[in-house]
Order: sequence, then C-alpha cells, then structure tokens
Amino acid sequence: MDSISSSSSSSSGIDEVTKEKAAQVIHAGTKMAGDTLVTSGGRVLAVVVTDKALGQAAARATQLAGRIAFEGATFRKDIASRAITTNPLRFRGLTYKDSGVDIDAGNEFVACIKKVVAGTSVPGVMGGLGSFGGLFDLRDTGFKDPILVSGTDGVGTKLKVAQTAGIHDTIGQDLVAMCVNDVLVHGARPLFFLDYYSTGRLEGKVAVEVVKGVAKACSMAGCALIGGCWRETERDT
Repeated sequence: MDSISSSSSSSSGIDEVTKEKAAQVIHAGTKMAGDTLVTSGGRVLAVVVTDKALGQAAARATQLAGRIAFEGATFRKDIASRAITTNPLRFRGLTYKDSGVDIDAGNEFVACIKKVVAGTSVPGVMGGLGSFGGLFDLRDTGFKDPILVSGTDGVGTKLKVAQTAGIHDTIGQDLVAMCVNDVLVHGARPLFFLDYYSTGRLEGKVAVEVVKGVAKACSMAGCALIGGCWRETERDT
C-alpha cells in the first residue's frame, strides 16, 4: 500500500489504476466537484495491491501510485521495505534450494545409482529404489521362524583419509563391512542394507562413488542394497 499526499487540486490517473488487476485505490480526502475529482490536501489516497509475495505487492503498489498525477502530489516509496529487508526469503518465497536442498541434483544422483543398486538384488527384494522404504519378503529366504538381527554403524574419521586420498568407493565398502561383521557375530546372515549419506553440499560424482562401494560390498556379502537416504545439511548462499 502506498499513500499519496497533496495540496488541494484535481486528480488524474485514478480510474486507470483502479482498473488494474488486484489493485484498489482508497479515497480519504477527495470529493467530486462537478465532473472533476478534487482533493482537500494532506493524505488523500492509498493504492493497495494484493500479491502472493509482499515484495512484489509493494513494488507494484509503488509503480501504480506513480501513475496518479495531480499538482503537488507526493507518495511514499518505503512502505513494507523494513519487513522485506528484515526477512527477504519470507516475502519472495522460500524454495528447497534456498533452504539448502538441491532437488535436481538429488534426482540426478538417484538416476546414476539405480543400475548399481539393482545389481545387488537377492531373493526377497521387493520394489525398487526411490519408494521411501525398502521391502523384503523373508519367505523367499527359506528360513523357518526367522529372527532378524539389525545393526548400524558409521565410517567415522576414516572419512578424512578418503577425502585426502580422493578415493571414495572404499569408504562405502568399509561401511558395509563393519555392519556385516556386527551381524555375523550373532551367527546371522546379512540379507539387506540401507545407507544414509549426509553431506554439506551434494557432489554427484563423489556420492556415486561412495554408493558404488556400498553396492560392491553388499554383493560380496550376499546382501541387497534396498534403499537409503541422502541429505544436504548446509549450503552456501
């Protein structure tokens, strides 16, 4: 909304602005003198615009206010500026990418690993990658009254070695090996594996190499990679 002040005079441009979509002119100090709209001075008009984003509404209201002309007319150009400056993302719309998640990069990453993941399939695997959950039918294993043993682990500081060497597939193999060992000590057989990949910024080439290592180790252990999750935790803007 922009308010327009004036000394006493006749006004023009109001009808045109009123016809604009999602715009309204509010009168406070005007009257008709015959066929002419005149103002009484002071703050006499306000231009109001509605929009999904505050910044766009404010900019358009200012632009439309400038189209109303009469002698001595002045109008404010700073209305809503403080709110927009304080929290710009709120008023221009927040996207996944703004918050640190590149959906396009994630989809490209998943497309690159689908074939590798599918190559680890074993009897019992149901569905495919990207279904927000891994399905496994225990009846296909041939076990009678099976008991599931679950475990989880992380690569820890060995990640620094992989980063320094620039070799990332072996870190994926190491991750699977530690989890498989934890299951084996219970006398159990590894059936399936789910990974969790967290990074500040998703670098597709590195992520694919890590998952290739995970898939290779799963194949060596005779278990299937049936799903996982990638997460971007921080992004420079």
